[in-house]
Amino acid sequence: MTESEYEVLRRKAREYKQMAELAIENELDEQAIENYNFALEMLMKAVLVKEGCNPPKTHNLMVISNTKDSGDRKVLRKAIFSATTVRPMWDKIHSIWSPDDRYVNLAPEGTDYSDIFEAYKRVYGWIQNKFF
Repeated sequence: MTESEYEVLRRKAREYKQMAELAIENELDEQAIENYNFALEMLMKAVLVKEGCNPPKTHNLMVISNTKDSGDRKVLRKAIFSATTVRPMWDKIHSIWSPDDRYVNLAPEGTDYSDIFEAYKRVYGWIQNKFF
């Protein structure tokens, strides 16, 4: 039996999250950001598959969050933007990650990565709890 797209996305989300946590432990800040971003991407795409959508082929979290379901609803965007505790963390993530610039320095010199890692961890956990 092969894994469904949903199962593959959920598994990859967990694996990328584990890699991000390992990178944090080893002070590999930009690798942690990249892996956390991929973890969120896979988790968000799993939500879309669960909701009956075809996830877009992009690494851009904003594009993914704007994907509409069959009822023309932006399920992820609506949930994220209506959660007052999640929205500021989402904005922090969105401000640091650019799919086009992911192979150069992600954060300016002197950036407090702990705040960024906390934002990723909390948004990931919130999506996990809300949709699964």
